[in-house]
Amino acid sequence: MTSLRDRIRHGEARMVKRPRSPRQRSLAVVLIGISLGLVAVAERDLHRRGDTQVRGDKRLWRVVCLNAIGAVGYLLWGRRPEQPPVRRERPPGRGRISSRLRPPGDLERVV
Repeated sequence: MTSLRDRIRHGEARMVKRPRSPRQRSLAVVLIGISLGLVAVAERDLHRRGDTQVRGDKRLWRVVCLNAIGAVGYLLWGRRPEQPPVRRERPPGRGRISSRLRPPGDLERVV
């Protein structure tokens, strides 16, 4: 019997690949899809945010987000909270149908 060291020297020591079951293959496809989805969401969010809305350097986050773990890290800790939009009141009559454009008696109609 030859030792492992001798088999490695002569190129005989190889890893044997076992065929994967359909369940293992479908699980791998699902996990790869989730991973790619996370990376795509993180990259898209990073692209749309300004420099002030990201903690740290955006270039560094781009490199970190190349795998799913980095993308989750960016989505959890790399973004600054968004400021709520300032709500402004509309001047009366803009964007709504004015009462003088409605037919007379339209609002007073009783059902």
